[in-house]
Amino acid sequence: MFRKGQFRSMVDSLAGGSEARFIGRLFQVFAA
Repeated sequence: MFRKGQFRSMVDSLAGGSEARFIGRLFQVFAA
């Protein structure tokens, strides 16, 4: 499974900022 920390740092490096937060929220919704 994916670790939230890993995914968050990954998205942060890809986007970086509010975008990362938005993508993270979407991922959380889909993962939930």
